[in-house]
Amino acid sequence: MFNSISHLKVQALIDDTKELTKGLKKRRLAFKDEFDKAIQNQPDLLSQKSLLDSYYTKLHTEVKTFLTNDEIIAYLSSNARSSTPQAIYKFKLKLKHKVLEPRYSGGFDLQFSGDFNDYIGAITKETIGGGHGKSYYSGYATIKKDGLRTFTEGQTLEAWANHSAMSLNPFPIINNKISIKEIERKIMNYYTPNTTKAFDDLVNNFNNL
Repeated sequence: MFNSISHLKVQALIDDTKELTKGLKKRRLAFKDEFDKAIQNQPDLLSQKSLLDSYYTKLHTEVKTFLTNDEIIAYLSSNARSSTPQAIYKFKLKLKHKVLEPRYSGGFDLQFSGDFNDYIGAITKETIGGGHGKSYYSGYATIKKDGLRTFTEGQTLEAWANHSAMSLNPFPIINNKISIKEIERKIMNYYTPNTTKAFDDLVNNFNNL
């Protein structure tokens, strides 16, 4: 007996968790090593800021991602984050290695929105992302097990809530051309394609009634 329609899509959470956690430790190390190497080789901090910016601009230009530089700058700004060339480079490396950097309380990576942190956190029970804490999700009834992992009602409910929040994001379009909602949608499809599509299908089914 399912208490929420979101529970019907638990397999999508399982599939995304498998993909996101496969090789995660290596991806995190690769991200850290690449960024640390950039810092070690950067111009002296006492140098002109223009030299530092030029250095990181060259680096981030070499990292190709599914977001444009303008989209990344708009997204970082919408999350009240710096959009310096160094910040853009760091964000691109996270996309490249498909990681988040849990530097802040609750496991959050503040270069990404709170909703996205919570979304991916709910899907993976915070193996990646932030949110309420693993114990919060474990306090709910288990819907399905996959090996040693359990997937609970709390995970599907929270993921569904954040999918809805991001899909209805009222944040304005930047310069009449860049939509934060569309940027976040690209990020959702990249990190969590199965869950995003599964919940999209639920929404579309409702709209077709």
